[in-house]
Amino acid sequence: MRPVWYIACEKFGPHTHKGWDKYLTWAKLPHLIEVVSLDVVLCPSVIEHLTAEDWGHNVAEDFKTDLFADLDYLVQRVGDLTSVNILATIEEPGIEDLTSIQDDRFVFKGFDLVERPGLGISALVNCGGFDKAFLPDELNQSGLISDYGFVREVQERLVKYYPEHEHAHCLVWAIWRMEV
Repeated sequence: MRPVWYIACEKFGPHTHKGWDKYLTWAKLPHLIEVVSLDVVLCPSVIEHLTAEDWGHNVAEDFKTDLFADLDYLVQRVGDLTSVNILATIEEPGIEDLTSIQDDRFVFKGFDLVERPGLGISALVNCGGFDKAFLPDELNQSGLISDYGFVREVQERLVKYYPEHEHAHCLVWAIWRMEV
């Protein structure tokens, strides 16, 4: 089983960003009601500076230091959860990993495709579209792909049809959001 990691991200939606309508037009995603993503530009981590204590609880790997293995520590570290998304994530999950989250506070939102390595730009919601790989209406209302088989197809199509594009070489991330 792949490890489950957690991150506290800024919310991105009509009630949190003044440019929401412009974003929907640019991204060609008029059906979104929010963006739930690991995209570091749209939904950056709310932990801006790591403390010495954080290093005992986070994922001490390149490009993953905003991820935490200890949910209780992250929740305590963030404090007020009303203005953030606490996400549970699995990098490059196998189908068997999708039952890893047994915490009833978390709801599965879908799969993101984020550039390699680690965390970066989401090919789904922050590149203006890759029509040969997926169409805008194939994303759910959170800007994610709901189906495991389909996200794997899109991952392959991105590399096949856009081999030179820096954001097309992606890792699949399964995402659950804590409902508070």
